[in-house]
Amino acid sequence: MDKYKNIYKHYEKCLEENGDSHLGVDWPNYDDMIRRYKIMLNILKYSNKNQNSSILDFGAGCGGMYDFIKSNNYNLNYTALDISQKFCNTIKKKFNDIDVLNIDILKQEINSNYDFIILNGVFTEKRDLNDTEMWDFFTNILKKLWKNTNIGISFNVMTPIVDWKDDKLFYLSYDILGKFLKENLSRNYIFNQSYGLWEYTVYVFKDSH
Repeated sequence: MDKYKNIYKHYEKCLEENGDSHLGVDWPNYDDMIRRYKIMLNILKYSNKNQNSSILDFGAGCGGMYDFIKSNNYNLNYTALDISQKFCNTIKKKFNDIDVLNIDILKQEINSNYDFIILNGVFTEKRDLNDTEMWDFFTNILKKLWKNTNIGISFNVMTPIVDWKDDKLFYLSYDILGKFLKENLSRNYIFNQSYGLWEYTVYVFKDSH
């Protein structure tokens, strides 16, 4: 089995142990989870197309992002995607008004384009991957998804400027990330570390946004 699959197997174990909750997707704090949804969707504020937009929630987990979108009256056409069939089944049981894709992006293609692609928590944990393996996983996914977005992508990673480090988390230097984005995706990006968590969110835009 490809080693990166250990990441989603970890989340499936969290779901099995904690059910459909913030702990079920391994966020330790509910309020921080909600804060992340808002920060992720702030990509809309930086775009000329922030209404009637299509959004792909990549690594959708239990569909908490969609709950947030509905509760806060965002005008978005939402699609969920997860590599885990168990998470996809959880979403389908809760919602019958959205598309749910069960896809391994490193093995399959996405056949549609979306205005925005959101990756919340997909890259914060590396589990038993080493730094090189996690970097390859991270960069390969972003390069593949870039052709499926019309406007931009938002994602979060752990900031390396911390009081202590957990060896199961993925910390990424701003300089290394900025160089990768410029050379492979776009030089139009924003780093946001203004929301009080030990991570930062990145908004990357197509040149024409």
